[in-house]
Amino acid sequence: MRKHAVALALSVALALSAAALVSAAPAVESAADHERIAQICAAVVVTRDDYADPAVQLALGALKDSVAAEFGVEMKVMTDADAVRDHPAGAVVVGFDNSFLEELLGGSQPATMFHDAESYFINPFSAGASRYLLVHADGARGRAFALFRLADLIRIAPASLLAGQVAESPAFPLRIASGCTPEEALRWGYNTVITGVNTNQVLLLDGYDTGLFEGKDEQRRRVEGRRKRLAAALERSKALRLDAVSSGDEFEFHRAVLDRPYRKDITPGGDSEFLCFCSDAIWEMYRAKYRELFEDFPDLDFVMVRLGENYARDDYFGNVVATMEFWKYCPRCRDDDYVRRITTLVNRTWDVVVGEKGGKYIHRSWETNDAGFHSNPRVYEAVVGGLKRTENLYISVKYTTTDFWMYNFPNPTIGLKGAPQVVEFQCQREYEGKGAYPNFIGEEAGEAYRYVRDKGAAGVWNWLHGGGWGGPEVRLDWWNEANMYAASRLAWNPDLTAEQLAHEWAALRFGRENAAGVARILLRSDDVVRKLVYFEAAAKGKASKWMPNENWVRDDVIKGGDRLERVYQNAGGRAGEMIAEKDEAIKLLNGMKEWAKKLDLPAVEKEFVVNTIEYELLLARVLREYAAAYFKYLEWKKRGGAELKKSWVEGWRRWHQEWEIYTRDAGKLPQAATPYRDDGMMAAMLKLAEEMQGGTPQHRRIAE
Repeated sequence: MRKHAVALALSVALALSAAALVSAAPAVESAADHERIAQICAAVVVTRDDYADPAVQLALGALKDSVAAEFGVEMKVMTDADAVRDHPAGAVVVGFDNSFLEELLGGSQPATMFHDAESYFINPFSAGASRYLLVHADGARGRAFALFRLADLIRIAPASLLAGQVAESPAFPLRIASGCTPEEALRWGYNTVITGVNTNQVLLLDGYDTGLFEGKDEQRRRVEGRRKRLAAALERSKALRLDAVSSGDEFEFHRAVLDRPYRKDITPGGDSEFLCFCSDAIWEMYRAKYRELFEDFPDLDFVMVRLGENYARDDYFGNVVATMEFWKYCPRCRDDDYVRRITTLVNRTWDVVVGEKGGKYIHRSWETNDAGFHSNPRVYEAVVGGLKRTENLYISVKYTTTDFWMYNFPNPTIGLKGAPQVVEFQCQREYEGKGAYPNFIGEEAGEAYRYVRDKGAAGVWNWLHGGGWGGPEVRLDWWNEANMYAASRLAWNPDLTAEQLAHEWAALRFGRENAAGVARILLRSDDVVRKLVYFEAAAKGKASKWMPNENWVRDDVIKGGDRLERVYQNAGGRAGEMIAEKDEAIKLLNGMKEWAKKLDLPAVEKEFVVNTIEYELLLARVLREYAAAYFKYLEWKKRGGAELKKSWVEGWRRWHQEWEIYTRDAGKLPQAATPYRDDGMMAAMLKLAEEMQGGTPQHRRIAE
């Protein structure tokens, strides 16, 4: 047994000293290999501490599910004490401190060489005639990550587990997930989760104003309910070894403060709902609420503050406190400098959150333009240069120059010095269907992750869900799940290729036998969306990076003709080129649909793949005819001519026919999302019909 101990210790030391960071290599799987892995996976041996740890328990559940699905057996979970007694002939052994491992190695114990508590390796080894897998990480969170990865590899490439060591270290120390539960965040390899409970809406301000909720019992009960939800989310996050974030916009306060005597001190003139930046009373309340937050919720790790937008509603009111044009409301600070307002708020937030309460602070630089803190390097450097302290402070930026549109990566502020950065990514693409049809981000996100890694980003934040204002509402979230998988794996290893990510996810969702076919669809899908939703000539011709496609479609709505007029102008009138893009998208979609029809899948899965592509194809035909008809109208306005007018009439009829087909059929497709809706398109086209020929009987019937 000593020989085995030496061999294992040496292989571990060599791999870790080389900082091994590899994904399991594809391996040719024989029936014998499959049987060997099945024997190993008959049992998993953990220490008593791991057996009782909720994070490890969750991962063990996923591992058991994978083993059952792949091998048709129930994996037995054993403590190391049980294993020493029963001595399974093959098992997954978890941890160097596992007494069963010590017995297998003849009493010796390899030395760990990890630099953090999240890195892990999965290593095959033999002891006598039996085969085992050693899974190790220095912390329970790392062991949970390792077991989740093992669960995936059993379904993706089980033979790879016999081919050599799998060793992984996360590329980014801080990995944040939002739009998910703590369980999902851990499952996807994150170490930090956003609770989803608004910071500002769990605060009673009892330490500032004990009479705030006098006579407002129902309003106080609503706050108390949110406090319970935040406490429960924090408790679950801590149990699963995750750090937790509470976020909110500033300034935002409960409307109860408007009934208090100090209202005149926090609003200009005392008769508005505009919270004044220069008010000492505002800053007293501001500090009081963050003190209360950390005193009442000691499990909270991070506060996230956003200034770029503010959607206070219901019991709350507020406003954006730092925009370039906003300060006309208050005569006392009307001319106050935009940069100074931001640095003042960040510094004062740091003082209470970090300096006084020992928490961590993420400041979102987001703004709804490309001229300010978020996207303008000069402004960004001025803001960061005015910060007093940056310990435990992170600046969050989106990887796009503006919002999550194509055609505007990278944000020029990424990599600027002065404070650690967190870079934001979106999986459920709000301007591109939200998972209603395939739109795989593996290539774009891979390029972005490599870029931000090389620029020195300290962390990444993936919006697994969230963004936008409406639908489509998906029946199955699988296409979005492909993006969640890709983004989460890239947070560990940005060097993974889009092909590898697509193939792995397809194997997990649809089985290894269908992985190549589904991956083929995924890898084409983003090209289709780019050609369908955007206009390359317009996106590249527009001076600003804001709305590169003028949001002619977004969420689940199709907008009016004013958007297409702007597209046409941005593109310099290159109508033929832009219509050809839509034709190419339809051609590619038809090919994807044929590939989908050839997949050998169970009925529900087959319906999902085929019908979500059919759904996109129906939509593509509407969008093609809408854009073509509108551009022909704009061409006719410039040049006139009977032939162009006749062509427009024919195009108008094709558009209306395709819209009738879409509204009739798209909502009936099994497993497909809720349909897109008209939000100005119909009115625009009827207006054109009236202008072009006074409204034919057909047009008037449609209007009626």
